[in-house]
Amino acid sequence: SLTVGANSTVDTGNLTITTATLTFGAMNVVTTGDVNLTGTSKVILGADSEFNAGNVTSQPGTWTFGTNNKLNSTGAVSFTNALVTFASGGKLTAADDLTLDNTTMTFNTAGGIVSVEDVFVNNKSKLTIASGGSLTANGPLNDQAGVIEVDNAQIRFNGAGSITGGNPKLTTAGSILALGALAIDLNDLTIDNGSFSAGAGSGGTFSGNMTVDQGTVLFNNSTNIAVTGNLTGTNSDLTFGNTGSLAVTGDVNVNLFDIVLGNGFAFTADDVTLQDTSYVQGDFGTFTATDLSLTDSAMTLGEGNTGSIDDLGVVNSTLALGASTTIALGGNITANSSATGVSSITGDGGIDLGTATHGLDVGNGDAADTVDFTISAEILSSGAARFTKTGAGRVDLADPTGATVDITVAAGDVQVTTSAGDIELTGGTLSGGGSVGTIGGASGGPAVGPVSPGHNWDLSKAADLANLAVTFGPQTTFH
Repeated sequence: SLTVGANSTVDTGNLTITTATLTFGAMNVVTTGDVNLTGTSKVILGADSEFNAGNVTSQPGTWTFGTNNKLNSTGAVSFTNALVTFASGGKLTAADDLTLDNTTMTFNTAGGIVSVEDVFVNNKSKLTIASGGSLTANGPLNDQAGVIEVDNAQIRFNGAGSITGGNPKLTTAGSILALGALAIDLNDLTIDNGSFSAGAGSGGTFSGNMTVDQGTVLFNNSTNIAVTGNLTGTNSDLTFGNTGSLAVTGDVNVNLFDIVLGNGFAFTADDVTLQDTSYVQGDFGTFTATDLSLTDSAMTLGEGNTGSIDDLGVVNSTLALGASTTIALGGNITANSSATGVSSITGDGGIDLGTATHGLDVGNGDAADTVDFTISAEILSSGAARFTKTGAGRVDLADPTGATVDITVAAGDVQVTTSAGDIELTGGTLSGGGSVGTIGGASGGPAVGPVSPGHNWDLSKAADLANLAVTFGPQTTFH
């Protein structure tokens, strides 16, 4: 063993410690070349001390740092089967990588600063940083583009702090990156069989893409996150608490996801594509996207939400809108059924068409003579608003409060269960048992196509279809 008293200076070349103990008193400054610990060696530093070295390698070893201690490396720091403990105010810096292999490194109580090139935490290791601490992956050119990789290991922040730079990557089941109420400034986040979480009040930016495969992402209440790239992934869970936000500059494209967003949540993205996915957003929030595409998916927006989309695509999917929820539609709707189900917009909320003309292309994907797409939510419109119905499928307009939108039926069938505005029949079919305005053709001419009151796909077809006036001609068929 070697013991050095307080207020000392140690300056040596390379330092090899084999089954030995080095103890340094308070306020020491230790400067060495490369350090190599093996066997059951221990290094103990008193308070307010500083340990400066080249490369630091410990296989295994025990390191105990007192209050306000610093471990500074001009090279890489690597701990294997080691135990490393920093008291409050500890700091670890390295010009190269920090690698932990089956190692526990703990920054206790207040603070804890880790600033290195890249971070690799592997093989059941655990890096814990107390409240007020920070982790920075500076990258090879000190450009904050380093790597923070967790492989069957854990990085945990207990409380407030910051995590900066780096491209976090979680691989294999059991990999955990758990943040407290942290300020986040990272690049790409990649999760493959891992878990990422951030405490209430966290916020910040991922200046890249977020990719989640067979992983879990949890942001607690009042967490505001920006992703400047795309959000993609498969077979994963994404959860946000209340009064938070997720702003994705690029696209969201996920498959087999379970997405849960809390009350008062604000979601924005470019194009949103959900495949085999459940999306549930709470009450009194916002949803804004350029295009929204749902395939074999269910999307629910709770009470009192507002938002807007351009084009909406639904295949064997449901968009459910809670009471007083309104989504403004700027473009067109494309809908289809499949062999396993039909599509619908449901709920006590509504879609707002404004005063524009919108395409309504409904396919007959199930090849059955039934309803392929139902709108039973409110259809809000004013002025010259119009649907232009195309596609071979059947749409059922069942707005419980009664729609007033005018409709041009160019192909397929429009079944009016409750009400609609004027109908311009130019090649499709009009059916149903509700009420419409006038029935005619293009430019005030006669209707072109069948007018068939009733539910034509049902065994009981008979029904009344109320209207104000009709204009029939040689190309009109009335059933």
